[in-house]
Amino acid sequence: MAVIQQGVHDSLFSLIAAAETAKETWEILQVEFQGDSQVQSVKLQGLRRAFENLSMEEDENVGDYFSRVMNNVGQQRSYGEELSGQKIVERILKSLSPIFDYVIPSIKVTFDLSQVTPVKLMGLLQSQEERINTRSTLDKAKKITER
Repeated sequence: MAVIQQGVHDSLFSLIAAAETAKETWEILQVEFQGDSQVQSVKLQGLRRAFENLSMEEDENVGDYFSRVMNNVGQQRSYGEELSGQKIVERILKSLSPIFDYVIPSIKVTFDLSQVTPVKLMGLLQSQEERINTRSTLDKAKKITER
């Protein structure tokens, strides 16, 4: 209990000062930061909805999009939600920007999605993104030289 008390800010200490056990102290802090089970349920519903509504912006790069997705996943997991890697991968594939429309079928055919981790998918998509960007740059340079 002393370790917990030493680790909290002075403003939180007053909340836990009357607690008699480490478990009681921890439960007070848990309710303070996560809310009770009803509040947690409402927050989790909002996170689930946000997860289902995620979509990659036209000008967003793969790394930034994955950060947004994994941030949501991390928050859901902190509330006890179990999200499989396959569910995350499938959600990402459904929500990519249209520039990846030709890549998605080849990923689905080539790989068993139950075996693809979000990190592996990010690597695959980043390599395609680099290829798209390189081609776009070359096309722009070619148009400039043709003038």
